Amino acid sequence: MRQIEIGKVYKHFKGNLYIVVDIVNDSESNNDAVYRQTVIYKALYDKCLSWARPLDMFNSEVDHEKYPNVKQQYRFEEYELNKELFEELQKSIKEDRWKIDLEAKKVSELLEHRLMANEYVDREVNITKNK
Repeated sequence: MRQIEIGKVYKHFKGNLYIVVDIVNDSESNNDAVYRQTVIYKALYDKCLSWARPLDMFNSEVDHEKYPNVKQQYRFEEYELNKELFEELQKSIKEDRWKIDLEAKKVSELLEHRLMANEYVDREVNITKNK
């Protein structure tokens, strides 16, 4: 299987450009021998929406029976940008991932505090019941 790389730009066979932001594990595959992986990628046009697609599908070949005029072999193929634009995109991804990591950490801390508060309330309720 071809290697899909975070931070690289890929051209979809229909013509639009995307940048791979991350490759993540599917939480619903945690009982499988190998996690199913999903590619998170961002459009480099219009509203720059983010998308997710299974790695196998992202890496698949174009159905040339359905799309006989398409020249690309693969659904997404690596695309070369000029160096300055590529470096700007790389910086943007690192900043976005940092923001996502920071938000995830905040949520984690809030959940931890909520669990501690619930444990405290449970202890107080048990003490009151036992009196």
